[in-house]
Amino acid sequence: MANNASVCQTHEDTHKRIGYAGIHRQKKMHIFHGMAMRMIKNQKFNPKMKENKLWASENRSPTERRQCKLVSKLKKLLIEQDKHDPKNVIVSYKWFHVRVRNGRTFTNVATVSEDGEVLWAEDIGQVSATVKECMAEIEANME
Repeated sequence: MANNASVCQTHEDTHKRIGYAGIHRQKKMHIFHGMAMRMIKNQKFNPKMKENKLWASENRSPTERRQCKLVSKLKKLLIEQDKHDPKNVIVSYKWFHVRVRNGRTFTNVATVSEDGEVLWAEDIGQVSATVKECMAEIEANME
């Protein structure tokens, strides 16, 4: 029991380790990020923005935008070419991977790396050769 108590950190321990300035800086960054996201949401529903057909989005690097684009293209191809049910194709724009649901299990299909390469998971018949060829062509055109 004593070992668990020493492993757990209390607020005071964290405060001493990081220092007041470090904690204060972390809180400011968290608040700033929350404010930025709130501003983006407000911009999306702003009548002037809609009237002029402008849009607002989170700040993502060009590589992240490219990864998101490849992930969404892969999802579209899985639905249109391989005839997967749209609700069974699960995409993560945070981790840049695509999964397909089979009954109660999820099968990892592919992951998009930072350099924009599609890394295919084990081939167990989830993805057809035409989808892989189309994705290879899309990757080549994006470079």
